[in-house]
Amino acid sequence: MRFKRFAVKKFLVVGLILKCFFGIGLTAAWAASLQIGDTPKLVATELNGESFDLSQKKGKWVIVNFFATWCPGCRTELPELVTLYQKYHAKNLELLVISPEPSRKKNAVMNFIKAFPIPAALLAEAKTNDFGSAVALPTTYLIDPKGVIKQIFAPDEKGKAFDAKAIEANLNQN
Repeated sequence: MRFKRFAVKKFLVVGLILKCFFGIGLTAAWAASLQIGDTPKLVATELNGESFDLSQKKGKWVIVNFFATWCPGCRTELPELVTLYQKYHAKNLELLVISPEPSRKKNAVMNFIKAFPIPAALLAEAKTNDFGSAVALPTTYLIDPKGVIKQIFAPDEKGKAFDAKAIEANLNQN
């Protein structure tokens, strides 16, 4: 019982720190439990003002990537995502990178993402979001042409989350 109270207090302290410094709440981070085989919904306004509706992307492969400007693993992964997007966009690949940073940080996210010519959005401004917020960053979802999650990439013990070769293997099946 004593350990349980300590764990709850620790959870609350960590949640308060994340909320204060990063605008991230742990309840939101644990809200979604999407798994391979699920069909998520996502409607968001991209930073360039265009609308992204995952349900309108059926018939195409879609990558949804959660990133943050302060995340070292994200900075490593984004160039690989750009390369994949440029290589396969004409072959029915769509991509959206989403930052969990609060709306008040929109300008910082916009300035950061300028270096990467890919569609981006803020999670806080999503109209519909079955993904919740990523527990760990970066997290990448590969969604097949039927709208079903085919693969989920989350950071391993070395912080590596993304596997371009695994994604390319799926894209090359069609």
